[in-house]
Amino acid sequence: MTRKDFIKLADSLGIFQHYLLNDEQKPSEDLIFEYRNLVDNIKVICKQSNSNFKRHIFEEQIQKKYTALNKFLVKNN
Repeated sequence: MTRKDFIKLADSLGIFQHYLLNDEQKPSEDLIFEYRNLVDNIKVICKQSNSNFKRHIFEEQIQKKYTALNKFLVKNN
């Protein structure tokens, strides 16, 4: 996988995080825990796929997408 692939994957996780955490029904602690496990497992797979994979940059990209989507929706509502 390449850096572009990692960015797309992180963006997808950021979008998913937005809908998970901003749902009107508060997600269960188990669901949040499993989401974090999913992200951790994906980071392991990415690192195995490409030794240049940087976990912190991946996590920053997830947060960047999550924050951008929240700001966009607040601005347009």
